[in-house]
Amino acid sequence: MSTSKKNQQASTDNKGKLYFLMGTVITICVLALIAWNNGLFQGDKNPTVATIGEESITLTDAQYYYNEMSNQTYSMAQLYTQMGMEPEYDVSKPATEQFYNEEDNYTYADYFRDGALEQLQFIAILTKQAELADYTLSDEGIASVDAQMQQIDEQLLQYSVTYGGSESYYFSAIYGDTMTKSHLRELIADAVLASEYATIKTASFNIEAEEMETYYTDNAAKLDSYTYRYFFLPITPETDVDENGEALPATEDQIATAKQAVLDSANKAKNLIARGNSFNQVAMDFVGEENNAPFEDENYNFVSNILGSEISASYVSWLYDDTRSAGDVTVFENGDSGVYVIKFLNRERLEESYETLTLNSVLVLADREGDTLPTEDALSTAKEKAQELSQNWTDALIANTNDAFLSELTDYQSELLTDVTRSSYSPDFTTWAFEPRQELPSETYVDQEIENGNVVGYRVMQIAEFGDVQWKYSATNALQMDAYADWYDDMKAESYIEKTDSLALIGSSN
Repeated sequence: MSTSKKNQQASTDNKGKLYFLMGTVITICVLALIAWNNGLFQGDKNPTVATIGEESITLTDAQYYYNEMSNQTYSMAQLYTQMGMEPEYDVSKPATEQFYNEEDNYTYADYFRDGALEQLQFIAILTKQAELADYTLSDEGIASVDAQMQQIDEQLLQYSVTYGGSESYYFSAIYGDTMTKSHLRELIADAVLASEYATIKTASFNIEAEEMETYYTDNAAKLDSYTYRYFFLPITPETDVDENGEALPATEDQIATAKQAVLDSANKAKNLIARGNSFNQVAMDFVGEENNAPFEDENYNFVSNILGSEISASYVSWLYDDTRSAGDVTVFENGDSGVYVIKFLNRERLEESYETLTLNSVLVLADREGDTLPTEDALSTAKEKAQELSQNWTDALIANTNDAFLSELTDYQSELLTDVTRSSYSPDFTTWAFEPRQELPSETYVDQEIENGNVVGYRVMQIAEFGDVQWKYSATNALQMDAYADWYDDMKAESYIEKTDSLALIGSSN
C-alpha cells in the first residue's frame, strides 16, 4: 500500500470503526479565546484523570483533546450562525451549562470529556499495536508533524508580534503551564502514527471470495454499475421587491407556483423522451437557450457505468429499484431546488470496470522560455508531436513491439503512472480509460498536460495494468472496515477507560 494511502482518514462509528482525529493542529486564535476567557490553566498540577489499560492519562493530555472537540463544535456553531441557521451549541454559554442530551443530564462538557478520552484510547491502542508490529511513522507522517509544529510556531510568533509578549507566554496561555513543546510534538506524532497504523491494520484483513459474494448479494444495488442520462430544471420563483428595489425572499406560494411550472415542463419532457425523441434534443428544448449548448455533445450528462454507491443521493432510489428496465424515464423532485428528468439505460455487475489503472505515459512538453507560458505555436507543435507519437505507438502495438517502442523513447519524458483514478485527468480521458475492457496493453490516448491551470504540453498514455475490479474494491473496503471494527472492539475491551476523581477538572471552567 502506498504511503499516501496510509495517511487516508476513515470515518468511525460507536462500534469502533477507525476513530481518526478530526485534525491535530488546533487553531490557536480560538484556543486562546477559550483559554483566556475561561481561565483553564491555573496552577501547575497535572493529575491523572483516567487510565486506559496500563497507561495513565494526564490532565494536560486530556485537556488538549477536550479543546480540540470544543473548538470544532464552536467553529461549526459559528459557521451555522453565519449561514443564517440556528446551531444546537450556544457559543455564548459555557459547555458546562448547556446540554448535549438533556434527558440524560449530559452536558457538552461531558461530551467533550468523553470524546477526548475516546481519542486518547484510540491513540493508545493503535500506537501500542504499531510498536508490536515494528511500524514507525512514515516519511509523510514525519513531514505532517513538522508542518503542524511549524504552523503552531508561526501562529505564536504572530501573536507575539501583534499583541506583544513572548511566544512562550502565549504557548503557556494556550496549552497550560504543564505542556511543553516537545510533549506537544509527541502528542501530534502519536496521533499521526495511530491514524497511519489504523489504515494499515484495516488493509491487513484478508477477505475471502465467498465473503465477497455474500456481501454483493446483500448490497447489489450499491455495487452494480449504472448507465443513464439526465438533465436538471431549476426552480426559480418570481419574487417581489422592497421600496429600495431589492428582491425579497420568495414566499411559499411563489415557490409552489414556480415548482408546479417546472414539474409541468419536466413531465412534458418526460413524455417526449418516452415516445422515442432524442434525450439531448429534448433537454435542449427545455433547459433554456442560455443552457442548451452543452447538450449538443451526445456525451453531455451521459453517465456510463457508474458504481451505484457513487450516484447522486438526489435520485439514486429510483435507479436502485429492481423493477427498472432500459428506457424507463422519470421526473424526480429535488426539494425546492429543482427537478431531474432521468432516463435509465442499464444496470449490471461489471467485472471489467476498475478502481485504478497503471499507465505507460510519455510527456511531450511545449517549448518555452523560463517560467513563461508556451506560445500557441509551441503548443500546436507539441500537439502534432504527441499525435505522431501516438500513431507510431499504435503501429508498434499492432506489430507486437510495444515494449521495444517504449524502451527507445529517449527524446521524451517516459514514466509509469500508478494508482490513476477517475479524477486524475480530464473527463474525456476518464470516459476512455475506465470503459470496461479486457485486452492489454490498450490503444493510446492523448490528453492535455495542465500546470497551474494552463496547458503546457500533451501526455500520450496507454493502459498497462488494471487495478482492482471496482465493485470488489468497494466490497473489500467495507468488509475490511467491519473486520477492523470487530478487532478494535476487542482491543478496547483490553484497554478500557477507567475515570478518576480528577476527571471533572477537564474543562472545569467551561
